[in-house]
Amino acid sequence: MGKIHGVTESLQYSERALLHLEASLKGAEEIERLKSRMDSHLLNRDYGRLVTTVIEFSVPPPIAASFVYAPDFDFDGHYLQDFGDLEHDLSHLIVTLLPAAKGGFLLLSHEDTANKAPIRLIESLKRQSDIASSVVWLIACQTENFAISPDWFESLSDKERDSFKAGFFINANPFDGSVNNLKDRKLSVADWNLRRVFTL
Repeated sequence: MGKIHGVTESLQYSERALLHLEASLKGAEEIERLKSRMDSHLLNRDYGRLVTTVIEFSVPPPIAASFVYAPDFDFDGHYLQDFGDLEHDLSHLIVTLLPAAKGGFLLLSHEDTANKAPIRLIESLKRQSDIASSVVWLIACQTENFAISPDWFESLSDKERDSFKAGFFINANPFDGSVNNLKDRKLSVADWNLRRVFTL
C-alpha cells in the first residue's frame, strides 16, 4: 500500500485481519441491501412487511436508542445464526427505545422474510424476569447509538456503571465471536413497570 500517515513500508495483513475485513465489508453490503428494502417498503407503504413487537412501559426509560444489528446470541445463551456463512445474508433486528411523557415503548422489528434469529432473540427477552435491565444490557452490548440520562447514569452504583461500560466495550474485539454478552448480564436497574406486550 502507499504512504499512509507517514508509513512508507508495505503493510502486511494477517489472515485474521483479512477475514475480519471481508466480514466487515460483507456486513456493510448487507446493511445497504436492508436499507434499500426498508426504503422500498416505506415508499410503497408496504408496512406489513415489517413485523414489530411492542413492549410498553409505565415508567419512562432513561435511555433513548435506535439501531439495527444481526442477533448472534439470545438471552438464554443460544447461538442464533451462522456468521461464518458469507454466502447468505444474516437477518437483522431493528431496535428502538422511545421514552414518553407517561412511559415508553421498546419496538423490536424485523422483516417478514427474516430467519428465526430475530424472533428467538425477542422471545428470549420476553422471558427475562427483569426486562428493563435486560434492555439496558442489550443496548450497552450491541450499539453506540443511544442517548442516556446523565442524572440516571450518575445515580447508578460504581459497580453498575462499570458493568455498563464493560458491556459497551466487550464487543470491541473483532476476533472473539464466542462471547455471549446477553446471557452474562451484570447489572440491574430500576424497573420500568411493564404494561403490555403486543405485535403489529
